[in-house]
Amino acid sequence: NLQKEETPWPKEARPTSTTLGIDTEWGKDGTLLTIAFADGDSAIAYETGDPECTEQVTSLLAQAKVVVGHSVVSDIEALSKNFTLKSKWIAGKKIYDSLSLSRMTNENRLSYELENIVCSLLRVTPWKYNTAELLASSGDMTLISPSLRKERCRLDAWAARKISAELHPLLPPRLVEFTQETAHVLSR
Repeated sequence: NLQKEETPWPKEARPTSTTLGIDTEWGKDGTLLTIAFADGDSAIAYETGDPECTEQVTSLLAQAKVVVGHSVVSDIEALSKNFTLKSKWIAGKKIYDSLSLSRMTNENRLSYELENIVCSLLRVTPWKYNTAELLASSGDMTLISPSLRKERCRLDAWAARKISAELHPLLPPRLVEFTQETAHVLSR
């Protein structure tokens, strides 16, 4: 990994791809706080209180044909409570889970945490250190400032997208589809 050129973080801009990484952040009370979308080069996050949030999220969800996340089932369930999602995603189709892909490609990984996986696959500067300590002690995302929360969320969406781009081609497509569909059935 040290021989690889460093992968830069994505620019803070609206992604243009139809395959989008997604991530959400929640308050302890179950309130949706932050939503992020990313492709390989761009990532953007919105606080639910932002005036443009609903319009932008709705537009990005309409643009996407495939969504990718880390433990994506929870993101899909969360978004479905607040936005209209494509029925195929609710059924577990055309969604990829970077956690599941990581387990399928290497069942002996020392860690399946998002940041650890992307840093092991690519030469990426870690980003969660500035929020990890507070979250470890409180578990309350509302204690993280909105600017830090948005940055963490957008980089998490981007990392899931990058992991998927690296690992998905290594697996049989039908195995990925079957695994994701099964995960969605079990979560319901």
